[in-house]
Amino acid sequence: MDPVIVEHLGKDHPLARHLDDFRTDRKNAGASPHTLRAYRGDLLQFTAHCDGEIAELTAPPIREFLTAIGALSAATRMRKRAAVRNRITQTRGPMCE
Repeated sequence: MDPVIVEHLGKDHPLARHLDDFRTDRKNAGASPHTLRAYRGDLLQFTAHCDGEIAELTAPPIREFLTAIGALSAATRMRKRAAVRNRITQTRGPMCE
């Protein structure tokens, strides 16, 4: 498991495995080290707004996260939303747009 994920969440956090799997999938797909680091940071930031399994995720934590990143640049918000959307979609299936 990625040591940064373990450092921030611990191995037993419900989302640690999902974040590590996502990072591995992106790495295998050829994502650059910079992209991997950015997505990891985005997803770690997102975990501050949810504490359960992705399968149990509801709209309020997602809204809280989107509110928290509201003051960032448009490009940064788009990347953070994409990281979260991709991880949830990969785990649960397509999200309603």
